[in-house]
Amino acid sequence: MSGLKKASTIENLRAAAASGRSAPLPVAGGQVPEVAKPLRTSIIFDKDQHRSLKQWALDNDTDVSAVLRALAAELLIDDELAAKVRARLGQ
Repeated sequence: MSGLKKASTIENLRAAAASGRSAPLPVAGGQVPEVAKPLRTSIIFDKDQHRSLKQWALDNDTDVSAVLRALAAELLIDDELAAKVRARLGQ
């Protein structure tokens, strides 16, 4: 499977974000609020990356899903982090 998304999918994601249907942003204290109707996505990690992420979550008394939700929320509000991600993606 290709790592590239169809242009229509990207356009749909941008339209959803622009319409305010995107994920909630963190509230005061950096906590990400629970969502009423959660959606699921899958992420493929290599074995070492998965182990490291899981260990980081355990070391910080949380779970991987909470870590990824917090990272996604930060990505949407932190221009510096977004620039780092775009650079890593080669954009």
